[in-house]
Amino acid sequence: MSNLTLKENGSNLKNRKENLPILGNSKLSLAECRKIINDGAVNYTDEELLKLRDWLDNLAEIAIAIIENTGVNEMNEILQNLKRK
Repeated sequence: MSNLTLKENGSNLKNRKENLPILGNSKLSLAECRKIINDGAVNYTDEELLKLRDWLDNLAEIAIAIIENTGVNEMNEILQNLKRK
């Protein structure tokens, strides 16, 4: 996360999210989650994967809302503050 900066304005991010070919406006399936996160080191239960997916989806919604309401600079400031901790 140390090199993460956001360079698009909120409306562009919203449009990109709505037009994602894989996700659209729906959440990943359990099988898709398992394929993405499966590194062999940790075996997650179905319930754990679904909780993780939902938590990450909520986090993404919060990030998008911050960008849409305050702009990219505010989100970058939040990310910079997190890196310092």
